[in-house]
Amino acid sequence: MEFRLGERWDVLDDAIPAGETELLARDLIQESWYEFRVMAVMEDLTSEPSNIVGVSSTDFFPPPDLPDEGLARPVVAGIVATICFLAAAILFSTL
Repeated sequence: MEFRLGERWDVLDDAIPAGETELLARDLIQESWYEFRVMAVMEDLTSEPSNIVGVSSTDFFPPPDLPDEGLARPVVAGIVATICFLAAAILFSTL
């Protein structure tokens, strides 16, 4: 994997395992535009570079391992709907 800030491409990681789908880029310069590309290497062969992906170091991406706070909206909606249904059933059965 390579990256660049200006004109010159630099190597970010030269030994990413084949099954790896994520890579954490550390020590990025704030307020900068980075471009990344990937190439496959096998013995003496090197593939053409991938499409270039641009990322701003000012973008905020939440950490992937943080637990969510509270219940998801569909769960809350299901609980509220169940309570309303039971209240309506009790009301109609007493009338």
